[in-house]
Amino acid sequence: RLVEAGFVAGPPGAPLATAAPVFAGVIAPGATLTATTGTWTDSPTAFTYQWRRCSATTGACVDVAGATGTTYTLSAADSGSLIRLLVVATNASGSGGALSPPSGPAPY
Repeated sequence: RLVEAGFVAGPPGAPLATAAPVFAGVIAPGATLTATTGTWTDSPTAFTYQWRRCSATTGACVDVAGATGTTYTLSAADSGSLIRLLVVATNASGSGGALSPPSGPAPY
């Protein structure tokens, strides 16, 4: 269930984001972005990552194929797009997710 913009709650006891994930780096051709997990309740034991490419006009996003690590290197395919990061935190009770704020448009 959507708790607030960008945060998705899992079952009771599953991690819930209290601060969105963020990433660091310069939005520039060939630059590498580095993820942080954000802040979570209920002691997550694992995190997964999915980098997303979003329309600067509609905000609609698609997953970047294969971009599931803690870093992402911008490519020509990102030109004009906003970049977001989905982090899913898991513990024995289940999983919850959170989206980073979008970047500025990627230049190319």
